[in-house]
Amino acid sequence: MTKSAFEHNIRISLAHHMIIPAIFLAILIILLSQVPVFNCLFPTAVSSSEDMSALYHSSRYISCHADSLHYTGYDYMIGGRVKGHYYYALEDGKCTIYVLSSKYIQQYGDFPSTINNSDFRAELIINDSNLHDLLSLMAGDMNWSYNGLSSVTSTVVVNELRYSPVPVAILGIFLVFALVFTLIHIVTIIIGLINPYHTAIYNNTLGRNSTVHIRQACRELMTDCKKTGGFYITANYVIYANAPVSAIIPIDRISAFYSYSTLCGLPMRRHLAGTITFFIDGHAACHIHHLPPVLTDEVAQALEEAGITNGRAINTQSSADNS
Repeated sequence: MTKSAFEHNIRISLAHHMIIPAIFLAILIILLSQVPVFNCLFPTAVSSSEDMSALYHSSRYISCHADSLHYTGYDYMIGGRVKGHYYYALEDGKCTIYVLSSKYIQQYGDFPSTINNSDFRAELIINDSNLHDLLSLMAGDMNWSYNGLSSVTSTVVVNELRYSPVPVAILGIFLVFALVFTLIHIVTIIIGLINPYHTAIYNNTLGRNSTVHIRQACRELMTDCKKTGGFYITANYVIYANAPVSAIIPIDRISAFYSYSTLCGLPMRRHLAGTITFFIDGHAACHIHHLPPVLTDEVAQALEEAGITNGRAINTQSSADNS
């Protein structure tokens, strides 16, 4: 194998390693755009006189000052238990529904039918599933039609009970850390694409000084090696160099290996494919799949001839199957 072919295989392998991080990065960006972490921790200061429907598109969480809230006569229940109470505010001929938690109401002592000059933090909820039923009941109490009441009622409910900054903050921190680690992973892959000898994809097999090992493996490929299928056995390494999968394994770190064949593919189009697993420092660290079964036997023989112990006895089930 030439030096350029060796570098090309590394780049192809890195390109395939880029797919999952790139998809994960896109998902994280979408999630971060949908979770307004900063707005939850620092809600927008508003008053009850503002149009909550218009405000919803710019701010999901608010720190609200309400001049006057009136009890609707109905409670907010979860699991058959009263968790909050429905209030409403009338501002400039527009009705807005508020949900105040029972804990918030307790500060007033006796249950208040009207609350003046109240301050609280809340989440704006659009198309609340309970809003239709609530307006229907309120319309009946007022001898008014549902259509008439709903036409002057905001579709956004101000829900103080739903304001929970801690879970949102935890989720936001997790997403930010995941974003940072994903970006670092992508950057390391890009560095490897630019300079294949500085790639980190072989760290699980090469450990420290992977750059030195990769350069040495390349030199040995250029001089003296034994080729079996996509495998190259040099003086110090077992190299698998069939794009998009590639592996560089130091021979002195191989504790054992074993090979086996399994049925792969769709139920109506199954075929026999081989797998070779290398145990590095006593741990299964490298699996090479989808090999022709004949090739796995040839590779196993070549590895044994190179003095590498065949470890089929490590996996008793595989040993029984192969025998």
